[in-house]
Amino acid sequence: MLAHRLTHTVLFVLALLGTAAWLHDLDEVPIWSWTRPRFVQLHDDVDQWDTVFIGSSRMNFGVVPKVFDQRMAEIGFRTRSLNFAMSGLRGHDCDECIEWLLDLRPTGIKTLVIELNTFSQMLRGTNWLTDQDIEMHAPRQLWPRLAGLWAAKERSESKLQQLLFLTMHTAANGFRLGQGVRLLDSLLARANGLPLPGTYPVADCGYLATESIAAADMREQAKIFAEEPDRPKEMLATKWSASKVEEDSGGFPMAAFNAVDARVRAAGIEPIYVVMPCYYGGFAGRDSIAEIAKRATVLDLDRPEQFPDLFDRTLWYDPGHFNRLGAAVFTQDLVMRIAATSAWRRSAVVALPAKRQVQAQITWLEGSDHVLQCEVQGLPATGDVVLALDFVTVKTDLEGSLTAWLPIPPVAIQPLQRFGDGRARGRFTAAAVLLNRPEAATLHAQVAVFKDGNPIALTDALQIEVRS
Repeated sequence: MLAHRLTHTVLFVLALLGTAAWLHDLDEVPIWSWTRPRFVQLHDDVDQWDTVFIGSSRMNFGVVPKVFDQRMAEIGFRTRSLNFAMSGLRGHDCDECIEWLLDLRPTGIKTLVIELNTFSQMLRGTNWLTDQDIEMHAPRQLWPRLAGLWAAKERSESKLQQLLFLTMHTAANGFRLGQGVRLLDSLLARANGLPLPGTYPVADCGYLATESIAAADMREQAKIFAEEPDRPKEMLATKWSASKVEEDSGGFPMAAFNAVDARVRAAGIEPIYVVMPCYYGGFAGRDSIAEIAKRATVLDLDRPEQFPDLFDRTLWYDPGHFNRLGAAVFTQDLVMRIAATSAWRRSAVVALPAKRQVQAQITWLEGSDHVLQCEVQGLPATGDVVLALDFVTVKTDLEGSLTAWLPIPPVAIQPLQRFGDGRARGRFTAAAVLLNRPEAATLHAQVAVFKDGNPIALTDALQIEVRS
């Protein structure tokens, strides 16, 4: 009798799992929340894009593809970008979006710009068994989520709550609970040559302006943020306090990150990781950024002391999101950093410029051992000016005056502010660069001017004495 029961149980489980697998194969776009039109857009036109942004609402409201493509064209690169970021996504959710995208076997996508964010699951009373949370908990993410939960620096009570959350949502996803009608509608639509149901055209290549979609809680935060002039400064002081930095350290699921990063690269796609600026704290595992930056392109722009212009109050809707102006400003800034540090620059055909009388003075800010200040003069009338830093230089004789490029991409890049009289200036906080300095290496800096994607002027590569 026991053997019969055991046999029936095993057969039932196998049939259940087989049915679930069959349903997954039938589900062409396994998304049914408000995000469905965005997934269908990418699914149906995946080879239309060569650059895709993936992240949370900070990136969704902060990167304007039309501005990105226009600015890229101005400096000599043709791109077709899509903002595929969505509100509410955390690290594992972004990984699922990436895995889903790679399953489409895209041939046109060359670059994924991925928000580097916390992997800690956001638990709120309003997201229990909601569509978006269920669809992001694909069974293949169960083990990475469990491993990340185990490594997280959180109280046992919180871990138990998250364990219940992720197992329940993964089960609901795995068995496609409540999705029978949607699956049938999708199959009938495809059989009749019709678009998938529940979709609509996505405007502005996926970009959403914060002002146009802000929920009630965001509007309340925006009101407080605007009415209390000292609040931004206080929030940043709290975020970067020693106690908060210590609280946010550790617990980053490096194994899960490395696995997805390796799959992206195996597909011939260049990943570029961006830490979005924000007044809020809560990036668990932030201290892992330096480790990731040793082997990948990481643009950590959440540094108010290094990028004060990005934290100008007029650019922000609320403490976590840019407004329309801020999105445009941030997108243009991001273009310069990506163009100068990504694989595009490595693969570009670059001709060194002829001799120009461009001089740069690069020194440590008085009283500081990690902030560089740069003054440039003799610049051509047009072109974008950038400061590059690295630890290795290769000298060559170009009319007896110029020095060859620093390694491309350099370890760090900083756009400089131009002035009308052929001058430019700027500051760069080099603390993270110095932290990862190779043993016995010397730091060098170089200023270059780009126009239409090509250098039109550059300085010698100057050695910078590192202060101990």
